[in-house]
Amino acid sequence: MRKQQIMQATADRIRHLRKQKEISQEELALRAGINTVYYGQIERGQKCPTVDTLYKIAVGLEVPLPDLLRFDTPATDSEDMNAYIKQLIKRIPPSKVTQVVRLLEAVLDLF
Repeated sequence: MRKQQIMQATADRIRHLRKQKEISQEELALRAGINTVYYGQIERGQKCPTVDTLYKIAVGLEVPLPDLLRFDTPATDSEDMNAYIKQLIKRIPPSKVTQVVRLLEAVLDLF
């Protein structure tokens, strides 16, 4: 994974956990003791948080720090799933897009 992919995966994971706990961005930033604007940038994948900041977010979410970096957990709601699919699409090499589209069409035909 490249740095930007890791940042986006971390952002998606934090957003998923926050929504799962029904906490607003502002509330989580307050709980974590970090600036709300900075928190929003982290959740959008625009800023790369330090380990210290990730720890503060984990404390705010009341989850163990390693849970913030657990990217193998499947998305559960449609917004999270859409973000996950977009993340996957960005990883497709341009030379393979046609093959992936054909594969998806074949899978959809099975349903």
